[in-house]
Amino acid sequence: MTDATCRRRSSGSYPVQWTGRHAVVALPEHIDVYNARPIREELLSIINRGAKALIADMSVTHSQAKVDTGNQNTNMKRTVPDAR
Repeated sequence: MTDATCRRRSSGSYPVQWTGRHAVVALPEHIDVYNARPIREELLSIINRGAKALIADMSVTHSQAKVDTGNQNTNMKRTVPDAR
């Protein structure tokens, strides 16, 4: 990858690496009730900025609590590309 096609930027609290319209966001070590909603909002923000593909890098995430952040069905529909 060249610098022209790959760019890094911090979006909100989590670093995002863009390659064209593909985004990789690095998630924190712990995901719980206190940061689940901001993480969700960050991921939606990346999609809204035009990401065609979004990868959540959880390589440093050691723990995650089961957290209800709202209507997951609506969120999933929003993140899946239209098949047309």
